[in-house]
Amino acid sequence: EAKAGGVDPLGLRQINFDLMNEVFPGLNNVARHIRPFTLVAWAWRRTIALARERKERLPLSAHEDFVARIEVAFAWSLLQRQGTGGIDLPGKQRIAELWGDAKVIRFGDEQWTDFVKARRNSTALTAAINYGPGLRAFRILVDDAHQPGVRVPGEGTEKLLDAFEKRLTPMLDHKLFNGWGPCSLKRATAEEWADVWDMDELIAAERKAMCDRLVGEVASGSRRGGFRLLTRVCEDVEEDEMDEETLRPAMFDLASNELHEEVVLWRRVQVRQAFRLALEALFEWIVGQIGGGTLTTEALAQRLLEEVDVEVARARDWFSSLVEEGATVVGAMAELQSCMQARQGVGAAALAALAVSVLSPKD
Repeated sequence: EAKAGGVDPLGLRQINFDLMNEVFPGLNNVARHIRPFTLVAWAWRRTIALARERKERLPLSAHEDFVARIEVAFAWSLLQRQGTGGIDLPGKQRIAELWGDAKVIRFGDEQWTDFVKARRNSTALTAAINYGPGLRAFRILVDDAHQPGVRVPGEGTEKLLDAFEKRLTPMLDHKLFNGWGPCSLKRATAEEWADVWDMDELIAAERKAMCDRLVGEVASGSRRGGFRLLTRVCEDVEEDEMDEETLRPAMFDLASNELHEEVVLWRRVQVRQAFRLALEALFEWIVGQIGGGTLTTEALAQRLLEEVDVEVARARDWFSSLVEEGATVVGAMAELQSCMQARQGVGAAALAALAVSVLSPKD
């Protein structure tokens, strides 16, 4: 029996990441806020500075635990004001489940230790599917030369982190920010902190640091190219239409000699994403068809053919017939997502998206 869970049921996500890194390295659809980058870098700087000040050589796990405490305190405090629907942070649902009604979070007890282990590679801000790649790609965090696994702020982040620490001054006497032993955070205190480090209240140093790393001197050439493509498309789009549904196809369709390489790379990403979405949709369709029982492969194939309802003698011609004239992978993805939301015609839409991705021109 198939059970819900995971965000990569067919193991195709890493290929998408690799292709996306050719256009927008370090970015993903989770890491879209600036404040988490600042927070995590500052937390690493804080734990390392405390250890050096006290001349303690701590294991990697102690530093990671300190950073995790800051991350969770950050998310929990924002939840007090905005609820799970109001903040866009990984792991917010799990934090709400564990401490949504709690008057206090206790750091360092058995529940906390189990929670940290479970979240490290999934919902932690530093996880590879969240802000981890960006922190490294933007060189906001780099490897410590003296202790494997430990992260230190990258070159040129001092002003940013100093400005952020100044903002946190009213909070820094709390035990949470001053050591690694057991401590607790009361709900009332967390609620007071929400205004201090609110994600929408950015400081000038944060804006400048991220701008430098996205499109400025610190940015990689490929990322600058990706943003040149995005900027070029935005020039022809009204401000109130600057959303994914408008920009994604516009970037795909752009004819530009100047940005030819960037357009080709972007198209490859879209083809691969359509391929992955189509396979995952087919997988979901199969699970739905089987339900709680069993079906033979032949029976599943027959149901799929009936849903498509196309009669062509040769298999190659049949596959090609699934692609309508003028169809693109971007349009096929939009149609498939619409069918998945409506729970109707998913099998046919998935096959169409699969066909258009396989038969799409390579450049």
